[in-house]
Amino acid sequence: CASRSGSSRGIDAQLSADGAAMINDVLLPDEVRKYIRDHGIDVAITSVLNGVIRDMPADPMERIVCEVARHSAAPPSFLALKRDPSSPPTDLKFDLFVAARGQRVRLHSLALGSCLVPVKEGASCSALKKSGEEEAEPDPAEVALQRLRKIGEVTRLQSFVEDFFARAFGHSFVDDFLGFRSRCAGLADAPCPGGFTFEVCRATATLTEELLVAATLATSTTRLEYLQQQLSKRGARCSPALSGPSDFATWRARWPRIAMPVFHGGGPSVLRPPALRCCAALSPFALGSAAEASPAAFRELAINCPAMGWVASAGAALQRAAGEAVKILQADKASAALAVDGIAYGHAGGLLKTLELTQEAVKRAAGEAAVHESCGVLLAAAEQAWVEGEDVYELETGKKLSLEQLVDFYSVLAQSGWLRMIVRPFREVDMSAGCELLRARRPELWLVADPEEDEANARSAPEGAAAYSRGLHLSGSAAEAIDRYAELEPRWREAGGCAVCTFLDTEAASTLPSALDVAASFGQTEVVLLGPGVTAGQLATLAARADEAPLRALFAPRDPSVAAEAPSA
Repeated sequence: CASRSGSSRGIDAQLSADGAAMINDVLLPDEVRKYIRDHGIDVAITSVLNGVIRDMPADPMERIVCEVARHSAAPPSFLALKRDPSSPPTDLKFDLFVAARGQRVRLHSLALGSCLVPVKEGASCSALKKSGEEEAEPDPAEVALQRLRKIGEVTRLQSFVEDFFARAFGHSFVDDFLGFRSRCAGLADAPCPGGFTFEVCRATATLTEELLVAATLATSTTRLEYLQQQLSKRGARCSPALSGPSDFATWRARWPRIAMPVFHGGGPSVLRPPALRCCAALSPFALGSAAEASPAAFRELAINCPAMGWVASAGAALQRAAGEAVKILQADKASAALAVDGIAYGHAGGLLKTLELTQEAVKRAAGEAAVHESCGVLLAAAEQAWVEGEDVYELETGKKLSLEQLVDFYSVLAQSGWLRMIVRPFREVDMSAGCELLRARRPELWLVADPEEDEANARSAPEGAAAYSRGLHLSGSAAEAIDRYAELEPRWREAGGCAVCTFLDTEAASTLPSALDVAASFGQTEVVLLGPGVTAGQLATLAARADEAPLRALFAPRDPSVAAEAPSA
């Protein structure tokens, strides 16, 4: 053994010298020699050969391939989708394979069956049958033939998806997230089975969402950390790292709040704009923290960690608050008519009274402690309050206000400190001047424009925009939302900020289950405003995704030398 060891040391020394000679003694062009040195190719190959000759494995080529793969700094790459033969064909279920360090690995499974929507039969078919005529029994042979045809058509769709993925995503790196959406363009050519439509937009959103999950698995990151990395690559500001228990103190005050409308404008209300909404926003700690359900050893660390499922709990509490608002109105004969079809319209006492009742509804729905972890969000819809020809705003019927008077009015609304954000407080031409006046009076207020209705303004920060921020509507896929924020954030950074308020409607809640991670990855999201009609099922899905990052951080290794590395803000 001693002789073998001494021989190995001699071989190592000789090979190291030969490795150096590979560059020094061979006449190579300067650019080739520089390339070899810059990438450490000579050192890596020498090390691999030394190991093979020292150990003399039974299969030296396998050892060489594996050892060379370990020197690769490239992230894993997508390889293929392969249909799952154990599931019904119409589920469109596939296994996802990636290449990691030269190895083919089945990493994730996904289904696109929800993108196949049956075509509804028109009424004209039944109209052709005569009154009282019995429908003929279908021919069993014809039924069987149609079934075989449908199976064949679905099989062709499965083959198309496999071929499409190989062309569009094969050997693309898993960290190229912002390119996922454009790679999905080929889905538009999918052959559609008879009796179905293939919803390309939904398929794009579903596929990119599932690839996001696969990418985080391949890179051993949370969705939040992965999205932060994508934003950093684009030079956009992202949120702070959340990789361990020590990060919770930083995050305690910056978790996005969940908001929903409680009282509405328009209808029988004195609040004139139909789009006006008095919303309540709950922090992740409105209904407790993770400390209450954590093991004793983690209880102190979990004080600043949101409780698991907080998104669903907060959403349910806000829905109860909307119900409590209806009960408050119905309890008084004078205001009972303001509760219509389960919707609470603004109180006759005006906007100030309505905001007070919004706060009371939160208290009744979630308790006194929740009120201290809540705030008010006013969707003012000021453009609908503008009275053309009189050059005044009329938020409350019969009370017409100049720009300066409206600023004073908002200042009074915010005096108690509960109202923290006003969205669209002035019409577009008055935004800069009005927000500068109001910010001087109430610097703690978030004033938010909603330029989604004006694409030109969305793409550049208007002059004087330093006094207000802009909202961002989440739609489509997570890749689309991240790409849009990365495009807009640098332009609004020197103004009032971007995505301080993000909007999530019912459709986006279905196609973007990682919406809370997306919003949390942005640099300064204060509120995520959920649209009407968001279901308990959608809230549960949003909650499950949002729980991943804090849960992983809570139970992460406490030694910073082994803790996962996360991007900085």
